[in-house]
Amino acid sequence: MLIRREFDEEPPRVEYELGSLGMELLIRMSPIWTWVVENAEDFRKARGTFDGQDQKKMHGKFGKTYA
Repeated sequence: MLIRREFDEEPPRVEYELGSLGMELLIRMSPIWTWVVENAEDFRKARGTFDGQDQKKMHGKFGKTYA
């Protein structure tokens, strides 16, 4: 996933780069990350709505309160 290169230098130096598996993951994750960024404000609004709900209405199936 990652390729690490160590250099025999002073001070010590290390470089990292994505391997083929890491690059494949990055390519597949990019659309999801874009969607998250594009919808961040909607997530904030939904969280605000949820946080403002009456706690008594938020009891779960097993009597637990979710907040």
